[in-house]
Amino acid sequence: MQLLRQLEIDEAWLPADAGLLERALINLLENAIRYSPADSNVRLRLQVDDGALTCTVQDWGPGIPKENLELIFEPFQRLPRTQGIYRGGTGLGLAFVRVVAEKHGGSIEVESAPEQGSLFRLRLPFAAPSPEQI
Repeated sequence: MQLLRQLEIDEAWLPADAGLLERALINLLENAIRYSPADSNVRLRLQVDDGALTCTVQDWGPGIPKENLELIFEPFQRLPRTQGIYRGGTGLGLAFVRVVAEKHGGSIEVESAPEQGSLFRLRLPFAAPSPEQI
């Protein structure tokens, strides 16, 4: 498996907790690797878009059925076994990513379809989060 990096910026400064953002990104990458075929790749893209830093993680795994797209960000939600294989995990990783994104005034989105893979988009604004978000 290959990790393809498409970094459109060299550095970005955000008012953020670096440890939480690192863990959120690791969760996204681990999921992409876990659900992708061994001979495929995972794409990581970093770009600036409309006053926010956007990080996308894309895989070419089994994809997520439409009816499960919103559920995957809820705690303890796990998708059914893929092709009869148990992929492990507690169902907390994507819920954690959502909380981290929201605490930083950002968002997490997913685009996916069965047999088409998944694309997760983590958006973080350059502006500081409001006191209510912290």
